[in-house]
Parts: sequence; structure tokens; C-alpha cells
Amino acid sequence: GLLSGCTTLPRAVVGPSRTFDFRRDTFCFSNQLVWVYQYDTNGNWTTHRRQPRPSYTQHCFTLARLTKQFFQNANFDPNQPFADEATYRRLIRRVIASNPRNTLAESDKIIIPGYPDLRAFSHAQERLLKAENGGGWRSYFQRGHWRVVFPFSRRDQERAAQQLLAHLEQSPPVVVHLVRFPQLTINHAVVLFGLIELLRRRRLL
Repeated sequence: GLLSGCTTLPRAVVGPSRTFDFRRDTFCFSNQLVWVYQYDTNGNWTTHRRQPRPSYTQHCFTLARLTKQFFQNANFDPNQPFADEATYRRLIRRVIASNPRNTLAESDKIIIPGYPDLRAFSHAQERLLKAENGGGWRSYFQRGHWRVVFPFSRRDQERAAQQLLAHLEQSPPVVVHLVRFPQLTINHAVVLFGLIELLRRRRLL
């Protein structure tokens, strides 16, 4: 459900060459919430609109997907000179058009000049990245959303957990859709990484 938009098939499929690092491989800006969710003084679950109204909301699916695409299919080169806006716009569009299901071979990866990582790039080019990432409506029109209308059994959840663990062993990070239907008390996309190491440290795997 996280694969909307154009995709291009890579010439080679390889695993990730390094470990996902939250400090380097995530955006400096966040997908903000329209509503505030909290318990009141009586322990009741309440919601109210966030004030002032946040400027960048409801992009969790597109930001999660783009995080994975930058990690898998782009390399940052701080030794190259900074480029102009038109060049960065073209490179961002190439990353967005890349296939998040696969990892480009090292020789085919999209080079982002002038910056050491996504965190620094998104700090300097926040406006451009937000503009090219598209509208928040894209989070609502995802190919896999059809699945949420069917019940999730305990067996389904266990099977999904095992599949996620297997995928994380081979090619982290993984983008997942968290949902409760029809309540929609949870409807969010997140990026999973580091879970295998965490489970092993806690001796749960």
C-alpha cells in the first residue's frame, strides 16, 4: 500500500550495503498530526485539533516510502560541489520514481552532491522535498489499502510478523501500515529498522 507513483526497474537487485542510521537516514522535518491525542485528568481518551494548525500533515505514507527509497537507491557525496535547485529537483524526482521494492546496484545509485546524508539534505532542501513529495492525499490512495476492509485474524498477524522479521533480516528498513478498521484509531505508516538487533539483545529472537 506504499508504492503509489511511477516506478522504474533497476538493472540489478542487491541487498543494502550498510545499516540504517536514524540520525543520517531520516528527514529533519516531520509529518505532523492534525489532531492531538491524549488522556484527560479522568483517564479518558480525548482528541482535539492542534493549534496552531500544522503546516505539513498527513504525509506519513509518502515520507516513509521516500525514506526507504533514499536509503536504498541514493548515495550522498559531500565531496561534490552543491548543485542548483533544478538539479536537485531532477534528482529527487529520480529517487521518487525508483522502485522501493528493490535496491539499485551501487553503480546505478542516484548521486546527491554536496551533502553527507538525508538529514543534512532535507534540512537545506526542505521546501523542495516537501513540494516534490506530493500532496497529503497520496497517503489515502495507496494500492494496498483494499486489505484493511477484511478481518485480521491472530494467525494473519502472526504470519505478517514472521514475514516482517524475515524481510528485516535480508533488506531493512521495511515500511508498514498500522491500522485498526473500521475504528481507524490507528492509521499510520512507519519505517521499521534495527528490530532484529533489539530482539536479539533482549533474547527474544
